[in-house]
Amino acid sequence: MFVYKMIARGTVEEKIQALQLEKAALADGVLEGGAGAGWKLEERDIEALFAPLPG
Repeated sequence: MFVYKMIARGTVEEKIQALQLEKAALADGVLEGGAGAGWKLEERDIEALFAPLPG
């Protein structure tokens, strides 16, 4: 069975997906002992997530 997830540009879902990809990269870096251990969600990241969509 395959599940396809369609995400439109400029949507909250697109922003969430971008954060999920960053989180996955962070987890990979931490598990491999990389320098990503100091990463944290910043205020600008939260603001970007809830910013109004482009008109």
